[in-house]
Amino acid sequence: MADKRFREIKGILSDLDDTLYNFSGIQEQALAETALLAASCLDVKKEEFLDAYQKGREEIKNKMTGKTAALHSRLLYCQRALELLGTNGLSCALELEQCYWDCVIRDMKAKSGVADFFRAAREKGIRTGICSDMTAAIQHRKLRRLELIPYLDALVTSEETGVEKPAPEMFNRCLEKMGVRAEQCLYIGDDVDKDVKGAIGVGLLPVLIQDEAEPAVIQKEGFLVTGSFKALERFIKNGTE
Repeated sequence: MADKRFREIKGILSDLDDTLYNFSGIQEQALAETALLAASCLDVKKEEFLDAYQKGREEIKNKMTGKTAALHSRLLYCQRALELLGTNGLSCALELEQCYWDCVIRDMKAKSGVADFFRAAREKGIRTGICSDMTAAIQHRKLRRLELIPYLDALVTSEETGVEKPAPEMFNRCLEKMGVRAEQCLYIGDDVDKDVKGAIGVGLLPVLIQDEAEPAVIQKEGFLVTGSFKALERFIKNGTE
């Protein structure tokens, strides 16, 4: 039997990347296609661009002050990569960034049961939202691609708050938009430190999504673990698993 805190859920917040779809599994292909475009536009080899891109990414992350959405900017990574290659950073950075995200959007697929889960939450009258690091524009594109917009009430990104998870501002802004209290709301994510510990810190009820976990909702001390959105759908419908 589930802990009584999990029985009457009024809100569901969720991370996006690697929670609702597998970002890690598609970004390598996106970067490979971006490197091919760079090689065709510039007098460089694909491997040279990839090396410069990784160095540029590390520089951006190390030199930027604060934990903000700009840390994830592929435009900044590409611009710095071009500069490191001795090319004008303004020459084609925008096209390279567009190529990267177009590839991600093209290849992304929702994990099994995700749409049904959010549809069931909507039918049950549960408020739903996305709480995600990253810039707002690309997260809007992803949610449209996943066809989840009709089932969502709110989106908060780290671009909006100026801080990233596990900062409490991220979660609290979502709760404010949704009009639910933390103790009434599940938070679904894939990262123990950012998602589970961050959610616990503001009083949310965390659900850790692990693809290799059992296809059931297992209760741990203070949070849930599952590898199945179908099992999570049954959980919110029945209040127990």
